[in-house]
Amino acid sequence: MQAQMIMRTDYVSLKPEQSVLEAAALLVERRLHAAPVVDDDGRLLGVLSVTGLIGLALPGYLDEVEDLSFLPASFELPSGLPELTAGELCARQPRPQPYGGPSGPPAVAEGEPLLEVARILVREGAWQCAVTREGRVAGVIDPLDLLAALLAQ
Repeated sequence: MQAQMIMRTDYVSLKPEQSVLEAAALLVERRLHAAPVVDDDGRLLGVLSVTGLIGLALPGYLDEVEDLSFLPASFELPSGLPELTAGELCARQPRPQPYGGPSGPPAVAEGEPLLEVARILVREGAWQCAVTREGRVAGVIDPLDLLAALLAQ
């Protein structure tokens, strides 16, 4: 089976000029874990995920400290976040590569086998994999789409 056989074409995408707060609110409103950021030509600029956005609120030293009991129980989004756009946040991420991975947002060409989609979703911990056709986003696959396809076999 190939990615194009199970991709959803009715996906929600984000525009690069949208503020990160607008993008986050849309993800929450639609109960999405991630959404591709695409330019006016439909080219993939990046993927914003809920966990990535939450990660912006985590202090940089968090991974270096084992005992967090001395820290306050709550945390907040950084003060500069309201001015940041989805496009600017994507520009900080690695550029898209043909098959995603650590060098770019999670993406595969439409003819790629589902095994590659599974690798990206499971091994790389992605919430969503964009499916591209001639460099443009044609659809998306999330873990539930993949699991449904496996159960249907």
